[in-house]
Amino acid sequence: MKKIKYNMSKRKIISNLRFKTFIKTINIKHVFPTRYVIETDDVFKTLIDAYYTNKLGNKLNEHTNEKAKVNLVSINNYLQDRLLRGKNLWFFKKMKF
Repeated sequence: MKKIKYNMSKRKIISNLRFKTFIKTINIKHVFPTRYVIETDDVFKTLIDAYYTNKLGNKLNEHTNEKAKVNLVSINNYLQDRLLRGKNLWFFKKMKF
């Protein structure tokens, strides 16, 4: 997500709001607890579950790899919609350390 200025056109704003999604599996013991919590609904959970089931089946079948890519695109669309609605804006900003 790039910086958005007041004098940008609508088309430029939409192009600056695009982002790429990736999913990374981590060990739950290595997660650092913070005050930030993102609300997840059932739709998001089912998208993630479908992605992982197709990703795990990737070793067995080529069709599941295509399904995993489709699931990743649907996760990206869901997160973009969430950004445009203005929910959890901190989640989409660059972290400052």
